[in-house]
Amino acid sequence: MEAAGYATFLGAHLRIEPDWSTVYTTDQGQDILGLYIKHMKKAGFQPTSAVYAASGIFSYANSTEIERVRARLSAAGVCGTLLYKEMLLPHEAFQGLHSEQLALVDLLVLTRAQKLVGDGRSSFAGFLNQYRVLQGQPRDSFYNIQPRFNPFVFTRRRWLLQQHQQQAGSCVWC
Repeated sequence: MEAAGYATFLGAHLRIEPDWSTVYTTDQGQDILGLYIKHMKKAGFQPTSAVYAASGIFSYANSTEIERVRARLSAAGVCGTLLYKEMLLPHEAFQGLHSEQLALVDLLVLTRAQKLVGDGRSSFAGFLNQYRVLQGQPRDSFYNIQPRFNPFVFTRRRWLLQQHQQQAGSCVWC
């Protein structure tokens, strides 16, 4: 980020891909991106903020969806410059990398964001939050769009359910 001219930046793990929105809905029936925007405002994101975002929509190179997200963030006054790895590095840099390696790039960059907005139901955001704390970022620099949700309870429950389903031979994740 520094090489691209952004010594300070804010971060967002935008878990807004179609597979996520069909699995999870919000308590209020709001759109997921709207919740991110609400928490970006709480975190102090400004119209001039440089925001590094991680999301599958960037990996899929869906320019229509990327522009829709950029326009909404800009109109809401929470983003001046939207940055993501696919725009900062040449395409060749990602050749031969699998999805977990690509996610690691986002994890390493987002660890350094001054503030981060994410969905605690996402294992990536939950891990990233804890990793940031281990790296010296303040615990309160993570803004969870689902504040009543404890990602560690969810992860433990999911693991227990998976163990039970494996034993019963009905696990859909195994």
